[in-house]
Amino acid sequence: MPVHPIESQDRFTPRWFGHSWSTVVAATAAMIVATAFRQPANAQNAPMNHWPAETAAKSAQRHAELSALVEQALTANPTIRAAENGRTAARARIGPAGAWADPVLGVGLTDLPISHPGFYDSFTQKTVRVTQTIPISGVPAARGRVEAREATAADYRVQVARLEVTQQVKDAYYDLAFVDKALTIARQNHDVLVELEKAATAHYGAGTGTQQEALKAGIEAARLADEAVALTEQRLAALARLNALLDRPSETPVESPTVPAAITRAAVPDSVGEVLFVSPALGAAAANSPLPPLADLEDAAVSQSPMLQEHNEMISADAERVQLARKERIPDIDFSLEYDQRNRFPDFVSAMVSLPIPIHSGRKQGQMVAEARWQLAADEAQHHATANDIRATVASQYADVERARTQLALYARAILPQARASLASSTAGYQGGRADFATMLLAQANVFEYETDYYRALTDYAKGLAQLDRTVGKEVLP
Repeated sequence: MPVHPIESQDRFTPRWFGHSWSTVVAATAAMIVATAFRQPANAQNAPMNHWPAETAAKSAQRHAELSALVEQALTANPTIRAAENGRTAARARIGPAGAWADPVLGVGLTDLPISHPGFYDSFTQKTVRVTQTIPISGVPAARGRVEAREATAADYRVQVARLEVTQQVKDAYYDLAFVDKALTIARQNHDVLVELEKAATAHYGAGTGTQQEALKAGIEAARLADEAVALTEQRLAALARLNALLDRPSETPVESPTVPAAITRAAVPDSVGEVLFVSPALGAAAANSPLPPLADLEDAAVSQSPMLQEHNEMISADAERVQLARKERIPDIDFSLEYDQRNRFPDFVSAMVSLPIPIHSGRKQGQMVAEARWQLAADEAQHHATANDIRATVASQYADVERARTQLALYARAILPQARASLASSTAGYQGGRADFATMLLAQANVFEYETDYYRALTDYAKGLAQLDRTVGKEVLP
């Protein structure tokens, strides 16, 4: 079962004040060496230090909690609702764009006498006319195709919004998980420093120590208290950010957020002996990456990313606009049917066909075609640039994830064990009079910093995976 880096400190509740100084020193050394920094006898087969060990059922519950938060955000987030409403509006524009213009009904009088107005004069003509524009060029159908492409692009915009919100929810959740873990580490180290301060104060009161030792321990304890205040504020900000994504009050609690076990195992193996590097050279990366090859992820992002798919549809819409502009060079025909009536004369009907004369075609319709073609060319070039940007983004995010994984490997394999060994050595040395109090405090501060950095790297790894999922358009871990 995985062991937490400071698992034994959870049970660290010393009561030293009032004992003799030799007893205090012995208890301090024994407690730190035997519990807080205990290492298995076989380090190569030692379990790795992940988030606190949980049963399989508990781990699955934590993963289900994160999944439930993501699903809630996908349902309630206002940004997603806005994208969905925009998609509905885009679909509603397809029908009107492809419809013919409405017929025009006209009613009029001709030759109405001014001196004796009335409707019984034989010269007064009553007219009813219906006019219909007939788009022989097919312009309405072309407009409908443009709107259909834009509606499909709106579908992809919804997918983009969903991916963005999913990534943002995971980011905020992982930030909460890190802050909670950092607060736990800070409190546990603070307890150690408080007890050391009490011991140093007792030593100073007995005349066997210096006041500087007590002051140094107090300063370090106060520094950790200040760190805890900053972390508490960070938690409030992360919680508010998460709740805003879920469209609920900012103070709504999220209990015990934890990076899912599947991600921690992908970040670093359960056993220290399984932590390997690609070479013994300085700066070598951790071996056995769980990610697919970078080239495969880049190709997947270019072919599957909703953002690029949306751009493809907008390019298709621009291509339809070129065809639309060309069709608009062909004038529409206005057909009129008229019914006329005069007293003492037979009723009669008239028909008329009207056709615009495109004498300004070169300056108007021709330029519209040119504009549509240049816009299409511009969007195609931008699409190519966007694809390159996505490849570069995938490569950068891939490198960030792998860097975090390598940092975790270094912390697990070397930094944390050596820092704990250094603290154990300085504590034993201080007990035997071979090291000073400041050296032991520095070793304690280093362990606190490295343990916090370990969990920060684990959180960065989880957040990096979420960003990579968003860019590629799917989960990248197999």
